[in-house]
Amino acid sequence: MRTFLVMFVLVGWPVGVTIAQNPDEAVLRSLERAQANAVVEMDFDALEEIYADDFIFTHGTGEVHDKTRWFDALSSGRDYLSREHEMIEVELHGDLGIVYGVLLVHAKINGVEGQFRARYVRVYKQREGRWLLVSHRTVDQSKIS
Repeated sequence: MRTFLVMFVLVGWPVGVTIAQNPDEAVLRSLERAQANAVVEMDFDALEEIYADDFIFTHGTGEVHDKTRWFDALSSGRDYLSREHEMIEVELHGDLGIVYGVLLVHAKINGVEGQFRARYVRVYKQREGRWLLVSHRTVDQSKIS
């Protein structure tokens, strides 16, 4: 019997089986993808819905933007060509959601095009029944090209 169980676990586990996500985790994962796409598309209406009014963005360079300054930076001189998640992990703590992610970014910033990988921590807060992004901190940034 033990041999059968071991064989089932090693060989017979159904391929493609996923563990059910908490609905809030699914929402945060969806917001992560929507935010990445909205930055590339410069969809400020979508970003307005994702970011809290008190949003703070700390870049890997140490530069800090509030929501208004971040939108201004996107509008003048920062062209994100693609932003693809390599990893997203979500922790839920009541009305706080913490997202650990790795983002592969292809951008043209002030005329210089390149790619970099950014490891980040984001904090979402549930306010009035909605998850809002209140903080982004890039904790490691490495240039690829």
